[in-house]
Amino acid sequence: MALTLLTPPAETVRRWVPRTAAWIACGLLSLRGVAGMLVDGTSDPVWWPAFLLGGILFGGVAWFASGNRRAEGPGRKDLQRIP
Repeated sequence: MALTLLTPPAETVRRWVPRTAAWIACGLLSLRGVAGMLVDGTSDPVWWPAFLLGGILFGGVAWFASGNRRAEGPGRKDLQRIP
């Protein structure tokens, strides 16, 4: 999913599908990480940080992909360099 979001927007037909899935993964993994941190505390130093980091990374990829879409989308010719 992350590689699909990092491809140029012209090569992906329905870009909103993986972007929505990435936002959902961000929310669920972050929620699981925070819940594990609250319940387990420091007794489980592996799993809750892994879930929390995964959620943050998915959120970063989804946010980065939405920024690419706006900068290179149709009607944004003012951002392109003209030779």
